This record gives sequence, C-alpha cells and structure tokens, in this order.
Amino acid sequence: MFTGCGGHSKLGQLSGEILSPGYPTTYPKNSTCNWLIRVEAQQRIYIRIVHLHLAPTIAECERASLTIIDGYKHESSDNTRKDTSETSQAKFCGSQLYYSEEGMKSYLSSANRIVVRLATQDGPAFSMIGEERIGFKIIWTAVEGLIGESVNPERSERAEEASCEGQFLCHGGQVCVEQVHGICASRSRLCIHNSLVCDGIYNCVEGDFSDEQHCYSKEIITSAACGFSLIVLMMLVLVCCDQLRKRRRLRILIKERRALENGKNGSRTFAPYSWFQPKQ
Repeated sequence: MFTGCGGHSKLGQLSGEILSPGYPTTYPKNSTCNWLIRVEAQQRIYIRIVHLHLAPTIAECERASLTIIDGYKHESSDNTRKDTSETSQAKFCGSQLYYSEEGMKSYLSSANRIVVRLATQDGPAFSMIGEERIGFKIIWTAVEGLIGESVNPERSERAEEASCEGQFLCHGGQVCVEQVHGICASRSRLCIHNSLVCDGIYNCVEGDFSDEQHCYSKEIITSAACGFSLIVLMMLVLVCCDQLRKRRRLRILIKERRALENGKNGSRTFAPYSWFQPKQ
C-alpha cells in the first residue's frame, strides 16, 4: 500500500493499493506526487478508482487532479530493451459523482509501466471539510491478458481463453446502458494470476466480482472443518480425562482391597491373648 507522496511497485508484485497523502481527511497543497507501477514485460496494468473526491466540481482541475500516464513501454526481444516516449493519459478531476457510468473510473494500460500522478495547487475546498472521504483510493492489478481484444479474425475467443489456462479468467458479464431498450455490452474479461482470487480485493473489471464470488462458501467450509476438528479434539480430551479418572479410581479401589485383605490376614495370624489362657 502506498500512503505517502509517491512511490513505486515492488519486483514481482501483482496487485496494490494507492492512497492519496492524508486520505481520507485531506490532501497536501502545492504538491506533485508520482507513483510508478511496473509489472512483467508481457503483462499490462488495470487501474480501478475506488474513491475520488478532489474538488466540489469537475471544473476545478487546477485545484487538484489525478492523472494516469500510460507509456514508457518496456519491450524485451532478442535480449534488447526499448523505451518508447509515446504516451497516453487519462485525467480525473472533481469527484466520482461525475464518473457515474460503469467503466469511467477504470483504465487498462497498453504497456507494462504506468505512472499515477496527483497534482495540487490548493488544498481541499472549505465546503469539503468534514465530509466523509477526501482524496482518492486506487486498486491496481497486473493483467496476464485480455479476452476478446485480438484483432486477428483467425484467433477465436476459445483460443484466447486457452491462453489463460493455469490462471484465473474473469467472467465479465454484461453491462446495460439502457436496459429497457436492450442496449447492453459485454464487459472485458481479464486474465489474472490465481493468487489474486479470494484475496479480499476485486481485481476484475468494474462490475465484475467473479474473483471474489465464491469465497464466502470456502470460508464457511473452512470454518466448519475447523469447528468439527475442534469438537473432535474436545471429545478426545474428555475421553482421555475420563479414562484417567477411571484408572485413578481403580488404583484407589485396588489399594483399599489390598489393605482390607492385609487386615484380615493379620487378624488370623495374631490371635487374641485370651485364646491361650489355660482353663480354670
């Protein structure tokens, strides 16, 4: 998790969270913070803005803005490196209320490196003070592939799905802009690493929760198994304690019986003195 003004991802990192400095109560003024996210050369980066509130209106970009800079592509072929200066960017201002449609608060890079930049001149507006959350929160995910993006007509979607074998393929689903008129579109299907499934973070595209969909059932099964094991362990402990108690009681009874038998034997061996008195 990045909480300061700037930072960079770690080698081999597959997902992460970026918080604006001071989130969720404020953000610094007159600051430029850059976060560099870099993944493997064959991967891409999916950005999802979980929360955004930089200014009361979208027109106040000078006050504070969030920019996603896509570029600095690193290509590795024939043991060579190539950094391109061609970049594209997406800029966000105001609050998430101005990006209400699904997909407007997300971005999929075309390369394996991306820069997230926060630029501020003024601090939060006075009208924002005391509001629930100020600043931004971003979740980023390393993407192994994107299903349905191939421009090769000979490469079918099934073949693309096969390329995600061994990884997790997000279900995608459909998003309907005008459900009454049946205007719907398919969501992008991301191919992500298996370790990101059931990690408590939605790593698929906005509106697709398939990577966390069946996690509660797994938790229930795990909890039930742990509970059953605990019950069995308690029963074993009770049985062992009962056996020990019975053995202890048996030892006591054996000692008492031996003591009783010893007493009887002693009474037979040592007769009372009166038995040996001569008759008068």
